[in-house]
Amino acid sequence: MNGSRREFLQAACAGLGATLLDRNISPEDLENTFKEIRKTVFEMINEERDVEKVQPVEMDDLATEVATKHAVDLVTKEFIGHWGNIEVFYEPLPTPPGMEWLRQPRSYALPKESRVLKPRVQPPFTYTDGSVGIVEVFADKSFQTPVSLYKGKPGIYTIVVWLRSAKDRAAFPATAVCIKAQ
Repeated sequence: MNGSRREFLQAACAGLGATLLDRNISPEDLENTFKEIRKTVFEMINEERDVEKVQPVEMDDLATEVATKHAVDLVTKEFIGHWGNIEVFYEPLPTPPGMEWLRQPRSYALPKESRVLKPRVQPPFTYTDGSVGIVEVFADKSFQTPVSLYKGKPGIYTIVVWLRSAKDRAAFPATAVCIKAQ
């Protein structure tokens, strides 16, 4: 855990949008769409957590506002045309650092530990590791995937969707959902 990330991160969602490709939608309508996607995602997550008898997750309003503005910007500038992948990062729950440590400016990077969720390929194709992928990408470029909090212990899982502005360009993090699992 690095100092510039707030300890109370519980969840931030800019929407892993299935409706992002409608180029005739206004930024205000996009924000409303993201709100609806977030509501649905959090209901599904908390239903699963209730079944497992663990505490529900809550929205981090500031992170959500920033992520939504970023996602709207990506959509309105049409940066969603090239698929990258989805990566799930894990880091242990933070512990409060001392005041001296907090006074030093620091950068934040994504955690080192992660799992990549690859787009599903059609038989007879497989990835070099023998897997067939888990992310369903549809003709309209919308997508869906199950996401496992794979460590099975408390921590912060950051789900990052990577996109490319062109097939020959490096992927960039388009949006992230952070979940605090206890």
